[in-house]
Amino acid sequence: MSVHLLLSAGRGPQECAWALSRLLRRLEADATRHRLTTTRLETVPGERPGTYRSALIGVDGTKAAAFVAPRTGTLCWQAPSPYRPSPGR
Repeated sequence: MSVHLLLSAGRGPQECAWALSRLLRRLEADATRHRLTTTRLETVPGERPGTYRSALIGVDGTKAAAFVAPRTGTLCWQAPSPYRPSPGR
């Protein structure tokens, strides 16, 4: 079975594109641990190297739907900004 998953930084600042790139790597590693295959079908790069505004990935394997199901919805990623030392947020 194959499932597509869209990840998006929306209209957020550069930190959101950075968080999306970290999320994408974690998701791919987690899928590998579950013996699933991921494919980056399409990516839209962010302003900074190695970041993404959005990514469409395919998840393939017999339990792909079960793997993706709890990973849908909105995610709030909290981390210090790698770009601004003190954004005041």
